[in-house]
Amino acid sequence: MSTNTSGAGFAIRRNGTCNASLGEVYCGETAKPYHACCPRSAYCPADPPYNAYCCDQPDFNCTMAILDEGPFCANTSWNMYDNGGYFCCDVGMPGYQNTELNSNGCARPGFQLASSETYLTPLGQESKPTASSNTSPSLPLTTTASSQSPASSSSPTSGSNSPNVGAIAGGTVGGLAVLALIIIILWCAFLRRRNHRQTDLHPADLHLFQSPEKVQGRGVAVEMETTIVPSELPGDRPTTISGLPPVTQ
Repeated sequence: MSTNTSGAGFAIRRNGTCNASLGEVYCGETAKPYHACCPRSAYCPADPPYNAYCCDQPDFNCTMAILDEGPFCANTSWNMYDNGGYFCCDVGMPGYQNTELNSNGCARPGFQLASSETYLTPLGQESKPTASSNTSPSLPLTTTASSQSPASSSSPTSGSNSPNVGAIAGGTVGGLAVLALIIIILWCAFLRRRNHRQTDLHPADLHLFQSPEKVQGRGVAVEMETTIVPSELPGDRPTTISGLPPVTQ
């Protein structure tokens, strides 16, 4: 099914003939004196129904595509109306219905409504799709889309070669964070090593901060003074000196 509705949509009602200056395509008579017309390059259905529609391919029923994606007029500058089926009128030519004849049309300026005729309210239209796709390779529209595919595919290719600013910025920030972490680790290792070196250079000073130890369980050992106080020998008895004979009094 075609989804390219650039030329598809519901036909316009013309009182008389189609607009030749616009290159409109004649699609047959509806309710007298009106005729269905489609835009240039559009195609009419093989058997124009009462509520005629325009297709973008010849001999193709695009009604379902128009209803699924729309509804909308073949030319979105037209006004769309619903009277048991959609039809379109030029701006300034309001649509109306005839309940007696069960028909509709577009009123020209100064048109006088009959007792069985009433004006209709314009409907909002959906936006037309711009992409095209078709499962049938034999249709000319598909061939056109295929021939244009290299040009359309060139844009993503050129876009993929452009630098990704977000990725570059993220990589730069991540690199700076890793560098800062390495500097912090090296600085901590340097401080720790310096502290160890200071401790190794003064091992002899460690005993100054050690508490006194007990000596053989008898109390706290303290350092004795090196000064020896000599004591006098008693004078009331002789003293033997090694290596000499005793002296007789």
